[in-house]
Amino acid sequence: MPIGEAFLSASLQVLFDKLASPLISELGKLQGVKYEIARLKRTLKRLKAMLHDAEQKVVEGVHFTLWLRELQTAAHAAEDVVDEFEYEALRRELNCRREGRHGVCGNYPIFSTSGRLGKLCSCLNPQTVSFRYKIAHQIDGIRRKLDEIAKEKRDLDVNVGFPREIQQSIETTALSADPQVLGREEVKNKLVKLLLRTAADVGYTSSLIQIVNGRYVIHDLLHDLGQSMLEHEYCRIGLAQVMKIPEDARSKIHLIVDDPKPPHETKMEVLYEFKSLRTLSFWFTGVPHIKVPIDLFYAVKCLRVLDLSYTSLGMLPNSIGCLKHLRYIDLRETDIECLPDSFCALYNLQTLKLEGCDKLNTLPKGMSNLVNLHYLEAKSEVVSKIAEIGRLRHLQYLEVFSISDENKNRIGDLKNMKELRGTLCIQNLERVVTREEAAEASLKNMQYLESLELQWADGQRITQERNDLADSIIEGLQPPQSLKKLTIKYYPGISFPSWSNINVSIPSFESQLPILSSLRTLNITGCWHLKELSHLPSALENLILQEVGLVVLPSSLHHLPLQQLVLRLALDLHELPLLPSTLRELAIEAVGLQSLPKFCRGCEISSAPSGSDTDAYKSSDCTEPALSILKIHACPHLTTLDDGMLKHHLKHLKVLSIKDCWYLEDWPEGGGFQSTFCSLDEELSIEWCPKLKGLPEGTKLHPSLKKLVVKGCPWVPDELMFSQVHNFDDVSVEKRYLNLEHSANGALRHILTVDLLAIVYLQEEEEEEEDDDERSFW
Repeated sequence: MPIGEAFLSASLQVLFDKLASPLISELGKLQGVKYEIARLKRTLKRLKAMLHDAEQKVVEGVHFTLWLRELQTAAHAAEDVVDEFEYEALRRELNCRREGRHGVCGNYPIFSTSGRLGKLCSCLNPQTVSFRYKIAHQIDGIRRKLDEIAKEKRDLDVNVGFPREIQQSIETTALSADPQVLGREEVKNKLVKLLLRTAADVGYTSSLIQIVNGRYVIHDLLHDLGQSMLEHEYCRIGLAQVMKIPEDARSKIHLIVDDPKPPHETKMEVLYEFKSLRTLSFWFTGVPHIKVPIDLFYAVKCLRVLDLSYTSLGMLPNSIGCLKHLRYIDLRETDIECLPDSFCALYNLQTLKLEGCDKLNTLPKGMSNLVNLHYLEAKSEVVSKIAEIGRLRHLQYLEVFSISDENKNRIGDLKNMKELRGTLCIQNLERVVTREEAAEASLKNMQYLESLELQWADGQRITQERNDLADSIIEGLQPPQSLKKLTIKYYPGISFPSWSNINVSIPSFESQLPILSSLRTLNITGCWHLKELSHLPSALENLILQEVGLVVLPSSLHHLPLQQLVLRLALDLHELPLLPSTLRELAIEAVGLQSLPKFCRGCEISSAPSGSDTDAYKSSDCTEPALSILKIHACPHLTTLDDGMLKHHLKHLKVLSIKDCWYLEDWPEGGGFQSTFCSLDEELSIEWCPKLKGLPEGTKLHPSLKKLVVKGCPWVPDELMFSQVHNFDDVSVEKRYLNLEHSANGALRHILTVDLLAIVYLQEEEEEEEDDDERSFW
């Protein structure tokens, strides 16, 4: 056990820190166990000093190894006691918050010696006295055991040698690629620095943990190292072995039941024998039927980790609530339909995984008691029903916060949830009534948040009073400056707040304030009263505008480092300003454009923001547009493509899709368009543009075009096009002819091989006298 003492030292330090926490210190004063806690602290300090001394030397031998194991066992027992003490302190604080606000805790008065003591409910009731004697007795017993272990260490004949060197050869990109020779102290320091961090900090800072196919994996070297360190605590068995394992194995604290062919029904009663279990996990290849005995958790009260994922578990017994030490529970992909009310007593729980629990539609009412919860993975519609969710101040991920009087979730409750990160959607903002109430959320202090969605209810009755109120409320919802993505849906207001850099009257683009300076994506949806955007955040890369009443976009658009511009359902927008050459995707759907926009040429673009794709900024003079995807759909006023970006050579264009433009007639003229057309090698789709003329003479398709779709455009497919399609992988071209003879002389003679030929309709001879124009249309 070359570095076991280093980890033991770290464990003892964690215990020492817990004993020094304000919550335990205050409760210790009230319960009369202050003396025992002080003595335990002194013992822990002495043992840490002994371990530190051993780390400076090469200490070997069976006696020392046994001593370490004995110390480790005692340390675990001490941690259990301290944990229970901490749990009781937290339980009392929660009860006082809920019941003791007016001077009583349950049926007992609160001593108001100080504000802090009052909160902790100094109640001299029988239950309190019983807990005091119990915990004092346990601490005294642990302290005596640790003192004995310290004395044994002094009596040992310790062999002192020279520091050894440990050679590591790492063969993975996750760790250092070069062999390293590290001293004993270096190895100890590196590993101890890593248990002391959080399953997230280690992964992010050291790249020791990687995600593969949705699961966390580590290198074999680290796996073997962990197993060697836990060899006396860890046990992995199959179900068939459970009854056969030796008696000494029942003291293991980490148990994994692993069976590739589990029986139809798993018997768990044998687990009663594993009294010291801290980890219980089931790893099955199949999906066994698991039924947890109602009293199992009374027998394994020390559990920290419980993994029942990917089983057919239907329910948890009420005894789950007695697992005071539980930190992690995984119930993913189970058949569980509800959690018992006792689940809400797991005050130390940090991770709860409920993904794929399709039968679970609600959570217990007291979920806000789980104040140490960091990770909650469940359906957003389930999480949004949690009452008083703002009390979960350590929660790091919350997809949806729904403002609700029924669940007592007010916008101001978000002020305590400063650790939120990733994506947050705030729903039902129409229920906020003042700017001051909105400002209580203190969104600007959520420094870890990357994406924010502000959502009002769709279809609400719009009045001038509501418009003015919405303008005021959004002003109070200022997000953090580091925000990267902002989505605003169904906003009934007519102007944007000062913090957004939108609609700000400023002399020039360069003088914009650095508010939301990190914003990369802006999504505005369902804001029909929004008529104008004067300016936009200077680092913006993705702009998505849907269902808006816009009539103009800012003329400074070409200064932005835009890579994506999506315009959908903006029928009052008839013209677009110059676009930046950095743009890679342009999607226009149901927009009132009369002609396509042009790219800016010979102008300067803002410097590429840190963390951006710098390839888009290599050409700062805007002479070479980077556009690769162009989609033009359902533009009723667009009659020609001969005025705009397609007249020029877009050599990076890979996808061109034109659909439902019923009055579009003309293609661009000139060599620039011919070159652009020949560059398309991913997709060309031209659909339901009945007036669009055939392609200009000499137009050639890319010889390796992957997808070609032409339908509802009677003039576009011609013999020249058909003569080029035989090399393509995915072709769907419609062409209507008067009869089979015309078809044979037209398209069919140019097609060498086809996978599918559909002859939908052939006219009778008497129908051939119809008007030529009408016939040729189809």
